[in-house]
Amino acid sequence: MAFRRHAAWRALAVFISLGAALAPGITSAQSTLATVSGGVTDQSHAALPGATVTLTNTATGAERTAVTGGAGEFSLPNVDAGTYVMVVRLQGFADATRNVELLARQIVRADTELQIASASEKIEVTAVRPVIERERSTIDSSISGQDISKLALNFRATNNTSPIVVATLAQGVQQDSSGQISLAGAMPFMTSFSVDGISTQRVRYGGPSRELFPSVESIEEFKVTTANNNAEFMQVTDITTTSRSGTNQLHGTAFWFNQNSNLSATTQFTPRDAGGNPVKPDIEANSFGLSGGGPIVRNRAFFFGTYEGVRRPNEVTLSQVVPPDAWRGGDLSSASGPILNPATGQPFTGNQIPVNPTSAKILESFYAHQNQSTGAAINAPNFIVNAPGDYTVNGFDGRADAVLTSSQKVFGRLTWKNVDDRSPGGSD
Repeated sequence: MAFRRHAAWRALAVFISLGAALAPGITSAQSTLATVSGGVTDQSHAALPGATVTLTNTATGAERTAVTGGAGEFSLPNVDAGTYVMVVRLQGFADATRNVELLARQIVRADTELQIASASEKIEVTAVRPVIERERSTIDSSISGQDISKLALNFRATNNTSPIVVATLAQGVQQDSSGQISLAGAMPFMTSFSVDGISTQRVRYGGPSRELFPSVESIEEFKVTTANNNAEFMQVTDITTTSRSGTNQLHGTAFWFNQNSNLSATTQFTPRDAGGNPVKPDIEANSFGLSGGGPIVRNRAFFFGTYEGVRRPNEVTLSQVVPPDAWRGGDLSSASGPILNPATGQPFTGNQIPVNPTSAKILESFYAHQNQSTGAAINAPNFIVNAPGDYTVNGFDGRADAVLTSSQKVFGRLTWKNVDDRSPGGSD
């Protein structure tokens, strides 16, 4: 048993990822990119070869283009998640425009029907039908970074600031008492975890390396796959996280979260002293930071970054059983049966045992004195104290994107996090 064992450790996580959206036909081992495909037909449902399909990212202005083949089919693989405007053009027909919203690793089909345009006017038809994903049999759900930031996140300003717990907002995701995440009833080690296609899974024990995830402010999307996961992700289920990139619009946010024990209630499980009064630890925690992004070169290069800090001086209530003071003096009269002298085999008179000075000194070094008026009883905690601790985090996430050509893009991301945890510990 230890009265106040301060565990001090420092963690430094540096995570760099580099990715590229390459020409059609070239894909990475664990891609986070989406695919748009479909067919182009006229009003009689006849295929229209030679139609030009242009997909434009509304945030960055990046364009991808494809031409329909003999069967009127087109495919645009390796597309970043985001909101797009798709325009289909063919001479003699009115342009067809539709909005397409893509999620990470999504494969959607956007079939389009063109109408014949008169020689004197140009008719634009806006398709409002939702895109259909029918190319995969997986069951998954996504949570956008914007949705996450609108929630009252109860892990901010705590000793567990990793955003991986946000995954529990998706259907079929549970978290056990030790913090392990399970998808669709599977064991925690049966789920793969990645950020921007790079694995963040602990190799030895499974589960995520929590400190390798960026701040919530730098997350674009959580994608949770609970059934029929692709073989490329190795595990039965999967959680894919994508980071946020800059856009053509300069924008930023500031945030602050506070946790104060003066506003916290007690429960029936709160440790109580001998008088029945709750012993509530003192906590004053703050999580704060800034995030922002924008263009470096409009339509060509972008940046996004986040700083997040946590300052959490706090107390932890230790509720333990230590040797009663009477026992320290050799008075074991509270014992229900006689205590025998191991040298003679005879009981000690009144269960009063001579105290060896060396043993008493060792006992003094290992155990604190009781501070509850429980006498010599050991069926309830006789030592309750609020032990001080401190938890500090400084973290930075940075990402840069560059569009090289209409079919090539490169990005780099850096996550740097310094965690200083000096928390009290103890065991009975």
